[in-house]
Amino acid sequence: MAGLIAGLLLARLTALLLAARPDHPVVWSVLTLTAPLTTPFRALDRLAAQPSEGARLELATIAALLLVLGVSVALAWHHHRRLDRAQPGEHYAQSQRSDR
Repeated sequence: MAGLIAGLLLARLTALLLAARPDHPVVWSVLTLTAPLTTPFRALDRLAAQPSEGARLELATIAALLLVLGVSVALAWHHHRRLDRAQPGEHYAQSQRSDR
């Protein structure tokens, strides 16, 4: 799931860098789907005096992407550490339960 979200954020970043037309259906979809993720970071763009139209490097998108990737890495690390502490046969039993 994190990969899908990161991919959408990268598509948003690329579209904004290349000044893609927001009325194009694909660009509109990407911008609409990722807007809730970038809204909390809009202040970064205002502080950097980013233009609201045309080609731009949207800092809110970069911040959201870093947050998604950071949370994903932290969760993967935590899951890996949890499996390392499991008893030798416990990992197999957990995988069998999750397959059902």
